[in-house]
Amino acid sequence: RAPMCGRNFEYFGEDPYLSGQMAVSYIKGVQSQGVVCTAKHYACNDQEWDRNNISSNVDERTLREIYLPAFKAAVMDGKAGAVMNSYNLINGI
Repeated sequence: RAPMCGRNFEYFGEDPYLSGQMAVSYIKGVQSQGVVCTAKHYACNDQEWDRNNISSNVDERTLREIYLPAFKAAVMDGKAGAVMNSYNLINGI
């Protein structure tokens, strides 16, 4: 993770559970006013430098325990209206 990535102000935090719960509350509040929320950038978007070309190489356990829970909560519990993918590759794909 790059602490100077330029987007830290947009993050709810590094705890996957807390981030997910905050996202759910935010999404429900916004969408209750007729505005669609988009969960982004799915997934592993943790740096700005060359983000269109790099590969975030991460094992499956880390993906499931760190990177994906907040997105799962946003979609399953918050009913986010959209999900935007990240620009980076994940494990070269």
